Amino acid sequence: MLKPSTAKVMKSHLRFHLVPESGPIRLDEIGQEQVQAFVGKLAKGRSRHTILNVLGTLASVLKMARRWGYAVAGFTQSDLVIPCSKPAKPGRFFTAEQMRSILALASEPWHTIFAIAAMTGLRPGDVLGLSIDDLDFEQRLIFVRRSAWLQASNLAKEHAECGNGAYAWAAGRSVDKLPSVVASQ
Repeated sequence: MLKPSTAKVMKSHLRFHLVPESGPIRLDEIGQEQVQAFVGKLAKGRSRHTILNVLGTLASVLKMARRWGYAVAGFTQSDLVIPCSKPAKPGRFFTAEQMRSILALASEPWHTIFAIAAMTGLRPGDVLGLSIDDLDFEQRLIFVRRSAWLQASNLAKEHAECGNGAYAWAAGRSVDKLPSVVASQ
């Protein structure tokens, strides 16, 4: 079963990219040549990352159709020519002084949420998915086991992909000891 966030993204790929670009085409007509032409259309104004994500959705649709017994052509992503991305924009961030100002104005529970995010670099959903059981006070570790997304709790990306999702705990560090640059989401 798909995570709600994955399902939402796939629906968006279908609605805004795959269906409008493909028009009335049979699944057995979607081959390497058609997909390469599709990539060419997508490349105008979209990043490599977006193109790869849309192709992943297309591959999933074709795979599911094949499982359901439909005659499906297919494509090999490694044989496609996918344009390189433009250089990424520099990340936005808060300075340590800006972070101190935010924390000074924030009331609970926001103060704690913002402080954890600033001191660990966790994404907002990962911070909101934390519970008291995720804190190891002796080893000063935070275990990211789930992530909150639109009021639902899911397995966190790091936990699902890379193991235990343990983060060094910044407990005991004051905001004055924050690095000069604190990442923001």
